[in-house]
Amino acid sequence: MKKENSALVEEDFINYYAITSNKSNSLEEILEGLLSYVRHMTHSDAGTIYLKEGNRLKFHVYQNATLSSQSNTLLNEKFKTFNLDISPTSHLLAVRSLVESRLIVIDDIYASNEEHFEGTKKIDAEVGYQSHSFLTIPLVHDETGEAVGVLQLINKKIDNKFSSYTVEDREQIIHLSNFATILILHTYDYISKLAQMNKNLNDTISKEMKKNELHNEQMSSTLQELNSYLKPSQATKEFSIQGVVENVLRMLKDDLLNSHITISKEFEDKISLVGIENEFEHLVLNIINYIKDSFLINNIEKRHINIKLFYKKDAVILEISNSAGNIDNDIINKLFDIDSGVHSGIDLYMSQEIAQKHNGVLRVKNIKNGSLFHFETL
Repeated sequence: MKKENSALVEEDFINYYAITSNKSNSLEEILEGLLSYVRHMTHSDAGTIYLKEGNRLKFHVYQNATLSSQSNTLLNEKFKTFNLDISPTSHLLAVRSLVESRLIVIDDIYASNEEHFEGTKKIDAEVGYQSHSFLTIPLVHDETGEAVGVLQLINKKIDNKFSSYTVEDREQIIHLSNFATILILHTYDYISKLAQMNKNLNDTISKEMKKNELHNEQMSSTLQELNSYLKPSQATKEFSIQGVVENVLRMLKDDLLNSHITISKEFEDKISLVGIENEFEHLVLNIINYIKDSFLINNIEKRHINIKLFYKKDAVILEISNSAGNIDNDIINKLFDIDSGVHSGIDLYMSQEIAQKHNGVLRVKNIKNGSLFHFETL
């Protein structure tokens, strides 16, 4: 093929690629368009594209201009069950072409006595067609050597008569096979990226749904807490503060683990308090949730919470310190206000109220790299 003709064919194919890739990113549609283009260029009546999947060639597209659209549909469905083992001993043209990495041209299988064409002749008899000439070429990337499949053209026709594939046909197909390979690889890459985008989107949606579920649970818990607080008739009893803390940590175990937050505990001998256990549990829960959110908001990498329970003279003291960064000075003094405007504001307000109901006070102060919440009975 002359150099100028080669350049024209290359330019024509590049234009085709630009149009096709803009119209569709479906692999099957890309292959349909590719096969149709190459058939038109070589005056081929029919053709097939196989793609390499592991150690097999899997049929993907078959086209035949002579057969009816119904027959084409039936054959495509039939051929989709074909998976050809890639073996060096195979007599199948598509496999031989891939294994031997070469273009194979057969002028007329009906003029050949080779038994390995019997399968094709049997299918021809079933659909009322005769596959005479074949041009089969592996689709291999010139630079990387990556094989993606096999292109097979069937029955060159000139003036409605069967003809053999010419030297020019062979040169054109050899020249364009690399571009066809690149087109398929680009489609694979797009599909892979699209799948990853969909996965990322699904993961994001799943995370947002979990966040919403957690938010709803926290809101429900807050409302229950508020409702509980507004019911002064609830009976008080003696409960273990250590047991309350352990129960809260069990509830938050997965959330703390997913947020990469470590916990350390310093408990003196069992210390108890008289009050409403469920309410005091919410006092601890609200503080830890506030700290957890602060880690995320402040983008803190090393995330640690220390919980300390001890007696000081006759007072019960519970301290929850953290490495979530300092609280701004204009916020810390109103952190427990109902209208503080900070995240978990209403929760911390309720914690302060619960502390007072248990004859205590709840304070907060900044420490090195974080803050310390201090509950103390009066």
